[in-house]
Amino acid sequence: MRHAAILILFATGILVAQPPMRRGHDDRTWAQRRTEFLSNRLTLSDSQKQQVLTLYTTADQNSESLENKLSQARRSLREATRRNAPDTEIDQLATTVGFLVGQIEAIQAKSDTAVYNTLSAEQRQKMDRGYFGGRGGPGGSSRFPAQRAQ
Repeated sequence: MRHAAILILFATGILVAQPPMRRGHDDRTWAQRRTEFLSNRLTLSDSQKQQVLTLYTTADQNSESLENKLSQARRSLREATRRNAPDTEIDQLATTVGFLVGQIEAIQAKSDTAVYNTLSAEQRQKMDRGYFGGRGGPGGSSRFPAQRAQ
């Protein structure tokens, strides 16, 4: 039973693991890439581009220390499973990983909400149709708030 739990934990870690949202191969930040992506698809005004870039840059900065802690927590969890640590220790480490993921997601969701609120009605409609997808890629679920009170 314990081996099955460890296997599930490893699989979950692999599925959840995402690299920090830092610079890519083109030396642009995640915030710059995300702003350009939205600008191209929603035809953002210059003012909107600046607001979106500021919001995502702030979110990126606010989540940086959490992402570093998350990376360390995942490393500790992997090490604990390799040395056959007690279940209570594995539970505690897994809980820490989950908490940190939740904190990062909250920061990102709040910035997405703020970005959504900068959009015009027409831009929101495009976003609400799910045209963009979320982290799952095109056609995936959007991270932006679904159609607001209609």
